[in-house]
Amino acid sequence: MWGHFYDTIYDRWLAPYTSGDNPMQLLEIGFHQGSGFDTYTKFLSNNKAAELHSMEISCIEPGPRNEGKWPWGNFAEKHSMYLPLLKAERLHCGDANNFEFLKDKWETKMRRPDSPPLQVVIDDGSHLHSHMATSLFFWFPRIEPGGIMVVEDIQPSNQSNKFRTHIVPQVMKDLHWCGGTHNGNAPDSQCFPTIQPLLQGVHCELHICVFVRNDSPAIEPSKKDSMTPPNAFNAIPKCLFGPHE
Repeated sequence: MWGHFYDTIYDRWLAPYTSGDNPMQLLEIGFHQGSGFDTYTKFLSNNKAAELHSMEISCIEPGPRNEGKWPWGNFAEKHSMYLPLLKAERLHCGDANNFEFLKDKWETKMRRPDSPPLQVVIDDGSHLHSHMATSLFFWFPRIEPGGIMVVEDIQPSNQSNKFRTHIVPQVMKDLHWCGGTHNGNAPDSQCFPTIQPLLQGVHCELHICVFVRNDSPAIEPSKKDSMTPPNAFNAIPKCLFGPHE
């Protein structure tokens, strides 16, 4: 975080959660060796009602990747709190690009009757554009009103570039969607109708984009609506440069 100079960004966006008795959940995607998780924990240390979770793929069963296992070593176990975090069910080992894994951890470990509201989700995982999109479409509707979805390192790399050049422009277009017709032409269209009704703003600086939830209640979308739309990366002109017949 500090090497990227992201500290000033987090100072601003996490400030509302840093003091007092403000119940909230923060989910980090991409624990790795735990340096980011340590930073968020320290930053929120004065908020005794903050509950932090993290997801990490390297601590799954070792073995061939084509068998759904992980062959490159357990990065997370290097952290001094690795075993306590597992025991407390705050570190969740699995593939955060897999719907079934996300749904299971959300429903059984995070959306408990006594759990605080999910207010912050931070994607600092694989930095693959398709995985970033998975995080946005799954988690954004489940964040409570006024919360934020942070996607780190959206550029400049080939693996992440399409999130910046394809997904972000479509979300930004939806931010200004008013519906109806334009100069008598066909109705304008939403790019991402599962995101647009919940969106208040998008703020990008350095290599981070922050997607801000409006005041609409959090929802529990179907599996279809929790996943990246099939044409999200290849049908930009259809919605972005509308209206269209």
